[in-house]
Amino acid sequence: MTSTPAWGSSAYSGNCASPPLPTRRRAETEPCERRRRDAELTQQIQRIHADSGGIYGSPRVHAVLKREDVHVGRKRVERLMREAELAGLSPRRKGFTRRDPKPRSHPTWSTATSPPRHRTGCGSRT
Repeated sequence: MTSTPAWGSSAYSGNCASPPLPTRRRAETEPCERRRRDAELTQQIQRIHADSGGIYGSPRVHAVLKREDVHVGRKRVERLMREAELAGLSPRRKGFTRRDPKPRSHPTWSTATSPPRHRTGCGSRT
């Protein structure tokens, strides 16, 4: 059959069963609503992170945004902080025991002062 395709495209050869894909000119020229909102949120997140002195991580940044009545999900804040290469400080360990680098070797009380135990094998003390 040599009739022209119903889609009105001269680029359509008629050999494939599907119509040509639409062009994406609008998407190439202007960002979508989600990307614009992500850019705004990233600016807010950077401001909050800078105001905290670089200490706040994603949970605290999310809490501050929630306090400011910005409705955004926790995972979205995490993603935007990751993309902006922002990270908070991790909590430091407090009160851990430090080992002596040169421990003294001394006998323990039980082996140094107690007499050897004689076992009879049956569990009796005698």
